[in-house]
Amino acid sequence: MLFIVGRPVSAQKITKASVELRADYVYDGIDGKTIDQKTGFQGTFFNLCFAGKVSEHFGFDIRHRVNKASLDKNFFNGTDKALMYYMPTEQWKFQVGKHSIGVGGFDYDTAPIDLYYTGQYCIDLSCFEWGASIEFALKNQKDVFHLEMVQSPYRYYYSKNNVYGYSLKYTGMHGLVNMIHSINMFETEPGKFMNMIVLGHQINLGNWCLEADFLNKASLNNKSSDYFFKNISLVGKLKYRPNKHFLLSCKCSYDVNKAEANTLTTYVDYDYLVPSGTECGRVGGIVEYWPLNGKRKDAVRLHALAYWDSGKNTCELGGCIDKQFFMFVGATLRIDFARK
Repeated sequence: MLFIVGRPVSAQKITKASVELRADYVYDGIDGKTIDQKTGFQGTFFNLCFAGKVSEHFGFDIRHRVNKASLDKNFFNGTDKALMYYMPTEQWKFQVGKHSIGVGGFDYDTAPIDLYYTGQYCIDLSCFEWGASIEFALKNQKDVFHLEMVQSPYRYYYSKNNVYGYSLKYTGMHGLVNMIHSINMFETEPGKFMNMIVLGHQINLGNWCLEADFLNKASLNNKSSDYFFKNISLVGKLKYRPNKHFLLSCKCSYDVNKAEANTLTTYVDYDYLVPSGTECGRVGGIVEYWPLNGKRKDAVRLHALAYWDSGKNTCELGGCIDKQFFMFVGATLRIDFARK
């Protein structure tokens, strides 16, 4: 997440207390045939968000998805963030709790309620895990380094809880060009890692914005010739804002894994989310409209989008399906009771 530093505030101050609600009409079809079980009206998000300071240096940041189902009846599985932090200076920040995992890229950094759709790799990746982190910002407050240790997001797929993820993320904000880069090592079982290098760039030119994310994934159990450019994910998004009320976007993704297939009976050594043999793409467009003006202009958003999938996906969890067409039409409501 982007690191934002403000002026010191008084103790016991609530800076955010909001309700977020998104509802959609969804159409899902494959090769011209409607999927009845997935087509219709639905409530997509119901979030409760709280943030504030309990003293000059201690604070908290919480976001909970009320509607998120929990198969194992663990309340916190619906919690995206539950962070307590200590900020002794404007440059240092120490955090403990449930984090947004320190993976680079602008698509990954987007809040789920605003994401709409993404590429194959991020569809089933657990984006929020318990752990601890340290952030250091340069004096210019435009360059931030984030080091963290959390539960591995791969633990759900290999039924192993005692595995961890280690991330080093860099965020740079420099006017026309912004960056979110990371190096990540996620254990699939103790001592075996899925490694990633993620490069995310954003270029702003007037009313136009271009975002491009590149992910290179490899296991050290792969052959060395498979370390680079064999298992990759790409996401590109072009945005245009004709005025303060409208935002038009086109986004596409491409996931491919041409690394040697795992010959074991499990996927411990290699990528479970984009297995060997996968090569699929997704392309679509988004229209967003904010009808209000003034301080509450972000309170109501109307949106419409559609995307098309193509290619071969060998992931057991699904995701991109060849000749699949998705369409959403809906609205988002945000009410922040702490905003004056």
